[in-house]
Formats: sequence, structure tokens, C-alpha cells
Amino acid sequence: SRTYPDSAAELDLNEIVFIEEDEILDLGFDTSDYLPEGFDANEVYVDLNGITFIEEEEIELGFNTALYLPEDFDAYAGPTGIEGITYMEEEEVIDLGFDTAAYLPEGFDPHEIYFDLDSVVYIEEDEDIVLDFDPADFLPEGFDPYAL
Repeated sequence: SRTYPDSAAELDLNEIVFIEEDEILDLGFDTSDYLPEGFDANEVYVDLNGITFIEEEEIELGFNTALYLPEDFDAYAGPTGIEGITYMEEEEVIDLGFDTAAYLPEGFDPHEIYFDLDSVVYIEEDEDIVLDFDPADFLPEGFDPYAL
């Protein structure tokens, strides 16, 4: 994990400018042949005021949720730095058709750290491999392993 000085980590997502190119694509046919007569892509065809908004009832949980949130928590606040952006992947539940707990040791926890990965020593070998023959004798004439 990399740490950044506070000044470098300050990121206002509202300051990022998105530049959209107005690139004209040649599809090889006239798209108007496939659209309704008089179609205008910029015209609003749906009256948004005609859509009824149904407000959901507030759920009463029976406890004060603020007691379980960090101090000064604001659910609507944007991230203040790049390290505040977290990608959360939805966990997929796979049904194997049997209870896996019956095949695991008692008290098994897949998230428990059983050994420290930092304690594993990586040994890099600088030893050249000596062959009893010349590999070039077995390659096609003019062979270049870096040629495409």
C-alpha cells in the first residue's frame, strides 16, 4: 500500500473535467432510414412531470444508527482524496448443492491469517543453467526468439 502526502491526496472529483469528443461515425448506412419519421434525438418524448413519485416509508430500526457510525459521518459527502474511493465487488453466492462445513475442520475461518506472508523469504537464484548441448543446433536457421 502506498501512502501519499496530504497535499497530493486532496482530490475534488468536481474539478475533473470530462471532455467528450463529437466524433462523427460513418456506419456505412443512413440511420434515418431506421428511425421513426420526424425523429429528433434532442426532443424529450416523456413528460417527467407525469411520472408519479412514490415516497417510501421511513423504516424504524429500533435503535440510533448514529451510535454505530464514525463521528461527523456524512452519507452524502464525496471522497476527499483518492484513497477514499473504494471499489466494492458484490460477493457472488455459489450453491454447491451440499454443506461445505461438513468437509472443513471445526472452527475453520477462511479469512483467518494462518501465517504471515511477509515472513516468506524469496530466494532469487542467479545461477546460469548449463546444458550439455548447444540449443542453437536444435533451432531453425535464422531463428529469432524476439521476432513477431
